[in-house]
Amino acid sequence: MQSKGRDMRVHVNVKDKRWSRHKIDFDKIVKSALDHAAKDAEVSVTLTDDAELKNLNKKYRGIDAPTNVLSFETSDAELLGDIFISFDAILREAGAEKFSDHAAHLAVHGALHLFGFDHIENIDARKMERQEIKILGRLGIENPYRRPSGVWKKIGLFALGAFAALGFAPYYFWWAAIASFAMAYYFNRGYKSGFWWGAGYGIANFHWCLESIFANDAIARQLWYFYPIGLVGIALASGLIFGLPFWMAAMTKSDGWRRTIYFSLAWTFVLWLREWLLTGFPWNPLANITMPLAALSNSMSFIGALGLTFVLAGAICSIAEFIRTGTKRPFLFFMPLLILCFAFGASNMSIVSECDHCQRTNVRIVQPAFGMNQKFDGMQAEKNLARLIELSKTKTETNPDIIVWPETAYPYMAVPESVMPALGAQLAAGAIFADDIFGGRKYNAMILAESDGKIADKYFKSHLVPFGEYRPFGDIIPTPGQLAAGPGPRVMTLAGRGHPVFFTPAICYEIVFSDSLIAGNPDFILNITNDAWFGASSGPYQHLDMARRQAIETGLPVVRANYGGISAIIDASGRIVKSMPLGRQGILDGAIPLSHATIYRRIGLNSVMLLIVLLCALVLSIGRIQKRS
Repeated sequence: MQSKGRDMRVHVNVKDKRWSRHKIDFDKIVKSALDHAAKDAEVSVTLTDDAELKNLNKKYRGIDAPTNVLSFETSDAELLGDIFISFDAILREAGAEKFSDHAAHLAVHGALHLFGFDHIENIDARKMERQEIKILGRLGIENPYRRPSGVWKKIGLFALGAFAALGFAPYYFWWAAIASFAMAYYFNRGYKSGFWWGAGYGIANFHWCLESIFANDAIARQLWYFYPIGLVGIALASGLIFGLPFWMAAMTKSDGWRRTIYFSLAWTFVLWLREWLLTGFPWNPLANITMPLAALSNSMSFIGALGLTFVLAGAICSIAEFIRTGTKRPFLFFMPLLILCFAFGASNMSIVSECDHCQRTNVRIVQPAFGMNQKFDGMQAEKNLARLIELSKTKTETNPDIIVWPETAYPYMAVPESVMPALGAQLAAGAIFADDIFGGRKYNAMILAESDGKIADKYFKSHLVPFGEYRPFGDIIPTPGQLAAGPGPRVMTLAGRGHPVFFTPAICYEIVFSDSLIAGNPDFILNITNDAWFGASSGPYQHLDMARRQAIETGLPVVRANYGGISAIIDASGRIVKSMPLGRQGILDGAIPLSHATIYRRIGLNSVMLLIVLLCALVLSIGRIQKRS
């Protein structure tokens, strides 16, 4: 049966002489694409260059940049419309070897536009792709959408996800995280692509957790084989979690600017959800790549890491969407938000700087930096305790109001309900506390002792580390410790300089939780931890950034005593006032900076998530109304 389109007239207008080098039968190509058009239909094909495509693109689409092909549909059954193709774009995209095939593809693509096909919605784009592949196949041209083989594609996405980790501490190559995030969004094909990107992202960001297996020789001999198992577990968990935003965005089947909003909202929602899974592990939100840029990172005092992550994700995806479709609409939503973030950040920094010369409480942080083998050697306990006391009593010009020992620094398996060392100042010390030394429950605790050594108060860690401090799945996976969880956040009191000073205790990674740490109205956060478990990996640096993030969000300075480093004093703008590096034994004396109440501390994590959802719903609703109009 003859095709209706055989008598169609295709007018080819060559405006760039370079096209004459390539013998391409555009008459045959366009007729093949439009074989269901009316018998006497006419189509114009103009073979031109970037300059003309740029002018047309700017005039009719408002985009001041060249493109590869433009179609102008007339909605007339006979005069179907005009197709313009750029020689420069084809050479740039396909090179000389694939020039003819790519030109044919663009001609087919442009012709289908004249016939009502488009690729604004995902479902329509896939339909158009299938039609192009079918037509090109009849012309003997390979599938232009053929993607790399499954294995190489997965490896590429995995590597791209791992590349994003360079944006976080200790590297701070923020551009790497932005590039990786933008490319992942650009090439998003749903859950599978998100899974493999997320697996690489998780391994590169969180592999340091498994370094704890080798910190102590006895533990390493028992559990060394869990390292590869753990890597697989991290990859699977990260892929499942971080693949969700890609799947959720792909399922919306939305056009450019809506897709950007949906993806940013989905990414933020998944981070919010992650805070509540198991004991939660809200580590390295995208907002943390802004730590070197204080004016931006300080916006977390208003909208938290969750809010800043939403704005950053949207701004990054806006760039990718512009490259992908040429739309500028996402910029109109996210760029004003980004500018507001800078303004919020500058405001918080100004508030904090006003307190630089106010009177403060003096603190001494003791960093013992014993190796983990020495720490867990019972024969070394008395020697370790003597060294801790010696460091605590070091003579300096500063008389500390409180001395802080890091997590589990007290070198015995359990503290009896008696006394701590008498140091002439109050002592906050990390220790294992037992309500009954002989068979009772044991807690990871912070013990607050008076200057004479008498125990005045205790705090028990509530956010325990899965597989390290408790067994989330019973006895399926061996766990070094089996501790009981405390009742939750609280405030403890220091005598201070003539007036009480209140602080929130946080043990280890409790410092990373946005909404489940602060109780009452404290003056600072006292964080004791032991990152010696993770050696010289990226873990201690990232943990320090999480403490800095907490300081910005809450407006509370952080005093951080770390067993092997990095110990630090952090002010309410996240600035590290003083610090002691990894592996160095010694003391860190300083004054505790002053606090202020931030907007974020008042409204909290859940309110920020609700505001983000409402804002997105409002913008998307306005967009629908405009589309109907």
